[in-house]
Amino acid sequence: MIADLLDRLGRPCHVVSSVSELSENINKGAGAAIISEEALLGRAILDLERVLKEQPSWSDFPVILLVAGGRVTAESERLRQLRRPLGNVVLLERPLRPRRR
Repeated sequence: MIADLLDRLGRPCHVVSSVSELSENINKGAGAAIISEEALLGRAILDLERVLKEQPSWSDFPVILLVAGGRVTAESERLRQLRRPLGNVVLLERPLRPRRR
């Protein structure tokens, strides 16, 4: 849905299926990443953190993280602590509802 919306707005968007593929795109010059929080389970968040730390010191690569909406739970708090080292993170609660004009 987000890729379709960006395409309609004339914004290039590459859909990837893994954090390693995302890392390759970041190293090739991607401007931002939109990631579901489920994609960052296990070692994936550490791999993303590593590639973001390899960015130039002036870089503040934006990560838009799609999170489950609702109340704060022990699991949501654990995930918050894990994503802290990612830096420039914007959280969007799902479900998203794009407004059509």
